[in-house]
Amino acid sequence: MQRVGPYELEERIGAGGMADVWRARHVQWRVPVVLKVLRAELGGPDAAALRHEVCLVASLSHPGIVRVLDQGTVPQDSPLPAGAPFLVMELLTGGTLLDEVGRITWPRLRWILLRLLDALAHSHAHGVIHRDLKPSNVLRDAGGTRVVLSDVGIGGLLDEADDDQIKGTPAYMAPEQLLGSWREQGPWTDQYTLGAMAWTLATGRRPFGCGDEAMQGHVQRAPGAFVPIRPCPPGFEGWLRRLLKKPTGTDSSARPRRRQHSAPSTRRPTPRRRCRTVWGSCPRSRRR
Repeated sequence: MQRVGPYELEERIGAGGMADVWRARHVQWRVPVVLKVLRAELGGPDAAALRHEVCLVASLSHPGIVRVLDQGTVPQDSPLPAGAPFLVMELLTGGTLLDEVGRITWPRLRWILLRLLDALAHSHAHGVIHRDLKPSNVLRDAGGTRVVLSDVGIGGLLDEADDDQIKGTPAYMAPEQLLGSWREQGPWTDQYTLGAMAWTLATGRRPFGCGDEAMQGHVQRAPGAFVPIRPCPPGFEGWLRRLLKKPTGTDSSARPRRRQHSAPSTRRPTPRRRCRTVWGSCPRSRRR
């Protein structure tokens, strides 16, 4: 059995833009986990980004956000690229919301959206924007009774954005993301992408399609007819259209900026503290 430190690799279960994802198991405790390893062909800024992801996610403690258990670098005697950073996360075995696109009932959709909004409120209160909300980035437990945001680390701290790199998935991205306007990004950016995802879940179709058509639609026009596959209450369409409203000029304030515009009251955010994983801690990045 191949190993990375104290973890046995069982199978590769996915690959993201800059990392491979493995199902693994802690050798001593026999606990199944997800192990995310930086791809061999990448390095430099991408390696630093993955290390930073550990601090971003581990600084959040919420049942709707995937839990980070450990982090480190691949040792020399491993079959994976030596020195590559990795992080270890809880394993959820219920698949993703992709399985529910176009099949979801209104009570289930409402339940999911309220929990995702609560998780986003917690994330935003700690200065972290997700920037890549989509059905495949929302995980479920085996019984479907818990939904969890994953890949939170693709976002950055609100006060630490320092480049014009476009981050996200074009079919769900907010206008300010597609235009590369990082100064205009904030919690409202995640609210827009949540609206695009909710539209997709209800109708089985993305609000603006995909590819170049989606990019132009997100920037230039309102979505077309809302035709849910399962019945939804009359006010739901209006709520989605408010979330997907285009900014005026270069200002994104045409869309809701405050949590109370889109979510019920949530618990008071806890104070920011040193970033900790289950087995250690990592230093907070210095403010720019």
